[in-house]
Amino acid sequence: MAEIELSQKDKDIVWVLDQGDFAELGIYFIKPRHPLRWVIPGDFAAVGCSIGYAIGAKMAYPEKEVWMICGDGSCGYTLMDYDTLMRHNLNIVTVVGNDGRWGEVCRKQIAIFGTDYSCTLEFTKYEEVVKPFGGIGYYVDETNGSNLVDILKSASTQSREHSVLVNVLIGLTDLRTGDL
Repeated sequence: MAEIELSQKDKDIVWVLDQGDFAELGIYFIKPRHPLRWVIPGDFAAVGCSIGYAIGAKMAYPEKEVWMICGDGSCGYTLMDYDTLMRHNLNIVTVVGNDGRWGEVCRKQIAIFGTDYSCTLEFTKYEEVVKPFGGIGYYVDETNGSNLVDILKSASTQSREHSVLVNVLIGLTDLRTGDL
């Protein structure tokens, strides 16, 4: 998250955060620079709601960059709406924090039941799914993670012409333990 903020620190961006563990970390790290540049789902939204908010934000502010932050679980719900983005020339940057699990649910489930049954996900190549729609995808893991800031800057530049998805493999964290 700190790298996302660092890579875009001087820009006027509309930030859209999804529900879930990774996206909600953005509340701690990302700092909107102007009013009306922060869209978060609140307590009653569902995982995967951010793509609709991102579409709305881009339609309301077509001249602004729109960045959607989501986890791998919510990305799985909304990825087909990249078709909508591309058909309507609504270019955004999506950053997916991919830890291969339903993190927020998993933490609570392990605490109560002692198991992560049904909480694990595959490390899906989400960056490949956007390409047939005309999007650009990046995959970031330990082999190229030191280039993350540069990759995010490239995604920002490329979002003028295409929607871009950056799929970042992340480790597990206890940062939000106790939030639930």
